[in-house]
Amino acid sequence: MEKISPDVTTRVVVPLLLRDFQNTNPGIRLGALTALCQMADPKAVPLAVLQEALDDPYERVRQEALWKLSRMPDQRALAVPALIRVLDDPEPLVRNNAVIFLWNIGPEARAAAPKLITLTNDPDSGLRQNVIRALLQIDPGRWATNRP
Repeated sequence: MEKISPDVTTRVVVPLLLRDFQNTNPGIRLGALTALCQMADPKAVPLAVLQEALDDPYERVRQEALWKLSRMPDQRALAVPALIRVLDDPEPLVRNNAVIFLWNIGPEARAAAPKLITLTNDPDSGLRQNVIRALLQIDPGRWATNRP
């Protein structure tokens, strides 16, 4: 099987997938985003598309966008404002993944600390534990306790 050249991917495939991402069918949007996220070049997916996907009504599209963002280290800090919005997601798994992603960003996610603090009262105990871990990673000097 012949490989598609990066030039063809950029000129032809990416625009087609971006068009499909605008489809009203959530399955088609998910398929388009998944295909974009599986491309070898992490920059093939514009950050704006991923940020838009974080607000998609379909939970699996939001999850896919979080997954892709977590694999774009040079874009992670730019994603913090969108991730703060995702902390209000109605789906616990989406919120939890956003918390884990902010945890992995570390100090560059400091703007998320006030919202994370509100999640320490979330009914999901796993989420609460991850929120504490995220706060410790984001601002260890503020949240770490002194231990003997």
